[in-house]
Amino acid sequence: MTRLNQQTAAVLDAVEQGETFKIIRHGRVVGYLTAQPSPPLPPAQVYDWEGHFRRVQGRGKIPAAAADWERRPGGAR
Repeated sequence: MTRLNQQTAAVLDAVEQGETFKIIRHGRVVGYLTAQPSPPLPPAQVYDWEGHFRRVQGRGKIPAAAADWERRPGGAR
């Protein structure tokens, strides 16, 4: 186990120094270990939650569910 940790540390040190390693599985290259930063991700989309709740309430689902909850014994206290 110690030998594996030492080998892993050696590979990580080499990557930090700029060396690139291929990850090969079943004879095919499946990835690379490299110190290059990955490309930036696109900005996350902002979801319109206010509009979502207005649409849901407009269908009558939330008020009906709230009224049903209040009618149940032990529902609204």
